[in-house]
Amino acid sequence: MPSSSSQHAPAPSLYEQLILLGAGYMPAAGVYITAKLKVADLLASGPKPVSELARASKVSEGALYRVMRLIASVGVFREVAPHTFGNTPLSELLRSDLPGSARDTVLFMGEPLHLRVFAELLHSVETGGTAFKKATGMEPFEFFRRNEEENHTFNAAMTSISGHFVPPVIEAYDFGESGTLADIGGGHGILLSMILQKHRALRGIVFDRM
Repeated sequence: MPSSSSQHAPAPSLYEQLILLGAGYMPAAGVYITAKLKVADLLASGPKPVSELARASKVSEGALYRVMRLIASVGVFREVAPHTFGNTPLSELLRSDLPGSARDTVLFMGEPLHLRVFAELLHSVETGGTAFKKATGMEPFEFFRRNEEENHTFNAAMTSISGHFVPPVIEAYDFGESGTLADIGGGHGILLSMILQKHRALRGIVFDRM
């Protein structure tokens, strides 16, 4: 018989599953904070005590420790010894210096703007209007035009997402006979640039309101 330490933990009950879903914004906020602070970058060379991470990030050691413990419970970082954390395969994706990093996307999804918008989701359900306008007084692209920092975060996330999902699209669809290809709302142009790298004879046009 396997020892009790090697046995899997029991599956959460239905009640526990609902509580985990209802509290889902809590680990999401923790992942956002550590992405913002570049904690995964600080751990690139190996585990470090949270006191060192806090000093490098100029934040409260106790508060950062609680956040790290929270998201370590869902596999983002690992407490390898008391108050000492290392990267996991999930937290490695938060490193800013690696190809395929998800950091820019996480920063967009978890930023305070999104929390404000989703707090108004009931408004959308009740009225059919947009939660974004209820939260900010503007529709999304008007808001991004007027707020440079959020606009940069949005475009960086779109570039990150495109870099991850576009390769299968390019393999599945032949753009080679298009002659001239225009990407309307193309952001930083990552989609078009990846297509042009495969189809050198194409002419590309990116149109966006940056």
